[in-house]
Amino acid sequence: MKDKIRKNGIRNSTVLTVPPTGSGAIVARVTSGIEPIFATSYKRRVKKNDGFGREFDEYKVFHPIIEKLFGNDENLPEYVVTSHDIDPYFRVKMQGIIQKYIDSSISSTVNLKANIQEETVADIYMTAYKAGLKGITVYREGSREGILLTEDKKEEKETKSPQPVTVTPVDTVDPQIAKKVEKRPRFRPNITAGTTRRIRTGEGSLYITINKDENGLCEVFTTIGKAGGNAAAQSEAISRLISLALRSGIDPNAIIKQLKGISGPNPTWEDGRLILSTPDAIGKALDDYLNENPESRVSGNTDVETDDNRRTHITMATTEEVTKHNQEVTDFTFKNITTCPDCGSSVMHEAGCVTCPGCGFSKCE
Repeated sequence: MKDKIRKNGIRNSTVLTVPPTGSGAIVARVTSGIEPIFATSYKRRVKKNDGFGREFDEYKVFHPIIEKLFGNDENLPEYVVTSHDIDPYFRVKMQGIIQKYIDSSISSTVNLKANIQEETVADIYMTAYKAGLKGITVYREGSREGILLTEDKKEEKETKSPQPVTVTPVDTVDPQIAKKVEKRPRFRPNITAGTTRRIRTGEGSLYITINKDENGLCEVFTTIGKAGGNAAAQSEAISRLISLALRSGIDPNAIIKQLKGISGPNPTWEDGRLILSTPDAIGKALDDYLNENPESRVSGNTDVETDDNRRTHITMATTEEVTKHNQEVTDFTFKNITTCPDCGSSVMHEAGCVTCPGCGFSKCE
């Protein structure tokens, strides 16, 4: 074979590459090669068979190599380090040496501490370029993508004085009158009618049930991910508050304006439109329902009528200002994810993917 290659050459454009090995090493119970150990141990949550799926048993799981050599991660020798403890420049230089013998890029993530400076990150990339690397991933622990502003916009934002929320002065409301106008949710009938629709979000498929009674919209139910996960808990909390607001006479259009435009760390596309987050998906589902069922619209306002014809009017902060703030976030990336949307454990970032060692959740760019 070698003689034929020397004589005729080789047709393959590339022969060798190094794929992501961090999570694969845990599954195969072997070393991760060029990829350092992300953590010597982690928590694994196993759902209890309690009929509801809301309780978990937690186990401390050790990295297979640590468990094999030392039994646990207590009192480990000094030479046992994780990816956060290794000098990033040393990692880049080591990868540069190995890159000479690898045709394609090498999957390797340089994990940095949260207090790392931007200049250091830039210098790491330049060092990787000079070392001849064909690819490298840098992840700062706990990083979040903020609002990306140019220098001019940033200065304008700092100099612009905030606009206060205006409140029309009114006389002190009589306690008897205040008691009469106090908002209380209306009674929910035993039977309601509605529809369920599915919207794909960055956390998974979201199923939204919208019900109405003789007075209009009355409740919203949502289901997403695994029971007991962060995404499921947050969507359930949102749907409960929406149901409470609807039965209290709040205009559904006001609810929609508050939900639509909320951005999350993992946006996705659904039928040609951008779904920014789970709250944004719920807002869009409500908006779609009202457009399809205009008779379900309820006219709401911020005026409270009193018995003596005195009117209390509150000029609310405009939703457009809040929405504009959210829409300024123009660069979304799922690398913002630090906790698993299913079980809440910390995730590992490697080669453009996030992986949860606790439940197996995985997502890639």
